[in-house]
Amino acid sequence: MEQFRNIGIIGRLGSSQVLDTIRRLKRFLVERHPHVILEENIAEVLPGHGMQTSSRQRLGETCDLVIVVGGSGRHARVVLEAADLAGLPVRGVLSDALPAGETFFGTHRVLGRLNRLQDRNLLQACRFHLGTGDQAVRRSTADTIEAQGGRLGTIIHPAAILSPSAEIGAGTLVAAGAIIGVSAVLAESGLVNTGASIDHDCRLD
Repeated sequence: MEQFRNIGIIGRLGSSQVLDTIRRLKRFLVERHPHVILEENIAEVLPGHGMQTSSRQRLGETCDLVIVVGGSGRHARVVLEAADLAGLPVRGVLSDALPAGETFFGTHRVLGRLNRLQDRNLLQACRFHLGTGDQAVRRSTADTIEAQGGRLGTIIHPAAILSPSAEIGAGTLVAAGAIIGVSAVLAESGLVNTGASIDHDCRLD
């Protein structure tokens, strides 16, 4: 790696798996390269890292190689499209990966970082849906929202088929082409992806 003068690390936060990957990558690089720079948002969630930090823009200017760790935001686009097609008003998006004021997937505005889940006014004004396919993150974030007094919003794509007797937990996404059978039960913040089928009397926890 001698050919790289400076190596930067950027991550899409919000997943314990992403953070674990970033920690292992940092250790690997530091053992082999003297000039590793953390993007400032990553640095905030890695206390005691003892490394140089930089804004995302400066990383692009000073680094020969920038490594991006994390999801692509594709699942969030599935969520937003389903909400749009279902006619649900979307106030905006919270993201640690995008700057406030930027637009995401069309006209959806980034309202700020995930720490705005501590904002009581926002919690009271909106219902929240989780734009990640990582079920562990969905559950933990849903618990955080509800513990703060917030509410979860359920999104059902208009091309999904649901039995009237099915029970759908708050915060669940039922994507396009999914089929939910008679007396099926979906737990809170569940995820039934595109074309999936939950048959009669099944329970998805």
